[in-house]
Amino acid sequence: MMKVRLFPDGKVHSAYLDLINNPPEGVEYVGEYSYAPGSAINIGGSRIVGRIFDVFDLPYVVPFESEYFVHSCQKLIKTKSNFIIDIEHGNPFMGANNINKNGSGVFRSIVSKILLAENCKGIIPWSAKAANAFRLNFGFLGDRFLNNKVMVARPTVAPCYTTKKKFDEFTFLFIGGQAFFAKGGLQVLEAFNHFKNDGGKSNLIVVGETPEHIRMKYEGINELFFYGRMQRDLLLDLMLKCHCLVQPSVGDTYGMSILEAKSRKLPAIVVDSFAEAELVENKKTGIVLKPDANIRLRFDTEGRKILSKDDFHSQFWSYSPSYRSVFDLMYAMQDMSNRSMEARRMGEKAFEDIDGGRLSVGERNIVLNKAYGGKQ
Repeated sequence: MMKVRLFPDGKVHSAYLDLINNPPEGVEYVGEYSYAPGSAINIGGSRIVGRIFDVFDLPYVVPFESEYFVHSCQKLIKTKSNFIIDIEHGNPFMGANNINKNGSGVFRSIVSKILLAENCKGIIPWSAKAANAFRLNFGFLGDRFLNNKVMVARPTVAPCYTTKKKFDEFTFLFIGGQAFFAKGGLQVLEAFNHFKNDGGKSNLIVVGETPEHIRMKYEGINELFFYGRMQRDLLLDLMLKCHCLVQPSVGDTYGMSILEAKSRKLPAIVVDSFAEAELVENKKTGIVLKPDANIRLRFDTEGRKILSKDDFHSQFWSYSPSYRSVFDLMYAMQDMSNRSMEARRMGEKAFEDIDGGRLSVGERNIVLNKAYGGKQ
């Protein structure tokens, strides 16, 4: 049995929780882990240290030693152990608001010394989009490294075989978490308002932290329900009762909620802003729309970052969704609701992706075993 240390350990995002619960064959993860909401595992650090890193164009690197093989969760580590690093997007180690460090000689020198060392066994992007962007942004590592040690392993979730009675009326589910606007919440409410005014019969459940002024503006719409934040097990149970996930997020670089919905036979309506089109096949497992032209995306079409985190989120203070984005979404919701049997077929196909298909635990674990140096 090969023992692998996830770093940092402790409270983990659902992407790693499922990995721990369904490890590659012959692998045991060492450490104490529990679920915590959020985008990834983060290390608390001093702002002063971060500013120093940024002023001198230093990569965010953390010293860490382990007696076991290390699977580093999105962190550049300085270690003597053999290790891999998984990455959610193609701009790691730079900081959320310092997006051009890869042009610095100092940054390149430190990153090259760590990643080109013999004990670095690979970079594991979460998506093909992230892998492509990493190769473009880190071309200084050379073709030998980029071609042989960059391997896509998409995080996923185990299939859910539990069934529950669906709501009587076709029900859409939107999950905003702590990022209502970036997840597409305003488009969803506007689209649903037009949907109802046009005679639509479906329900919409909004889960997450909806701003109070937004909730007050839309709460009079019939069959619209605001649930607030929910514990993960309750949210997963709610998915079993709904018919379609509507998640036009422009702030995600992956989308675990999409996979959780697929594992419960829900099709999804998404926008193609990063890796969503890799998770949802248009007209097969859901509907993929173009992102709102009124939003400046954090990533360009190649997946390379073009906006800092602060610049991206600041735009929502004065944001209004475009007419086209609202009505594209409304028509997609109408299509799902009016063709409920087709929506069910898409949900079944979505489940197949998770249950032994291209987004299955088995497919992910094949890549990880190869990266760890185990069974292939």
